[in-house]
Amino acid sequence: MAREVLNPQSRKLVLNVLEYFQNKKETSSENISVINCAAEALKLSPRTISRIRQEGFSETTVPAKRKAYKTRDLHDGVKSTIRTVIYNMIENKQFVTRENLRLELVNRQILDVSKTTLSIILKGIGFRFAKDNGRRALMERPEIASKRVDFLREYITNAKCESPLDVVFLDETWIFQHGSNTLQTWHDNDVKSVRKKHCSEGKRYIIVHAGNKEGFIDGAGLIFSTKNKSADYHDNMNSELFEKWMEEQLLPRLKKPSLIVMDNARYHSRLMEKIPNTQSTKDEIIQWLQSKNIPIPQHAFKCELLQIVHQFKPKNIAYAIDELIYKMGHSVLRLPPYHCQFNAIELIMGTM
Repeated sequence: MAREVLNPQSRKLVLNVLEYFQNKKETSSENISVINCAAEALKLSPRTISRIRQEGFSETTVPAKRKAYKTRDLHDGVKSTIRTVIYNMIENKQFVTRENLRLELVNRQILDVSKTTLSIILKGIGFRFAKDNGRRALMERPEIASKRVDFLREYITNAKCESPLDVVFLDETWIFQHGSNTLQTWHDNDVKSVRKKHCSEGKRYIIVHAGNKEGFIDGAGLIFSTKNKSADYHDNMNSELFEKWMEEQLLPRLKKPSLIVMDNARYHSRLMEKIPNTQSTKDEIIQWLQSKNIPIPQHAFKCELLQIVHQFKPKNIAYAIDELIYKMGHSVLRLPPYHCQFNAIELIMGTM
């Protein structure tokens, strides 16, 4: 979508509205977002408002060229492999830069892209370039590393306790009726990464299964054929189907209290209660606030209502599938982002 370009009079109006909300913020106790309030009042995007605020008043405006990013659909399997290569390089005391990482990926026939494209990919999987002992090197985003540490700490704590829970891994994958007449391709544990099939391969089936140290759990497997021709085969797996499988097939077959390991796929993460966000309508936000008996200011803008939601929303996210598992006497351990190598059953399915 093209960048919004405003004439000088419109830019002046934006600046005046920004000044109004800034004064309101400074003279009241409300912690409002000046950018969001101005965007809602003027029916413009927050990005446009923010840009005009930075540029100030100008008689002429020239739209900037938008960059096209070609790496948004890179499969998680490739991202995970790139992460593993980086860890191996660090373990071998190699200094990780874009160029030597790019060469390593090319030599291993994993990925062949430019340094600029590689930078976009690395940023997308949680890495950044920073100074390491005076040199510019690749660093992992703290929040990604923190989630990995939390996962490993909880996993090890369970393994070392006096009565450890039985660890159960689960995964979803896919297969064609007649196999595939093509070479292997990169894909992740999510069915949305399935490529478009050739007509000679027959029906496509989605497989859901779980296993522990004794192998696949008898009777827990689910297999079904896709029912539509959507390009996004993720549409064939949803929260309702996954939760039904969990309640009726997996949980009844767990013989003792278990620690169930899964990723944060969309169908694993249906919220117990939907919290309003920027995509919600103003009426939906008001309805949520009223259901909580939270006072609503008269003539409040949507951005102001969202600030109130932020103050009163639950601190801990509650997933429907987690509550079901807890109710049956088991526990849940979520994989950190981009770490499918920690999922044992995925490694096994990858060899099948």
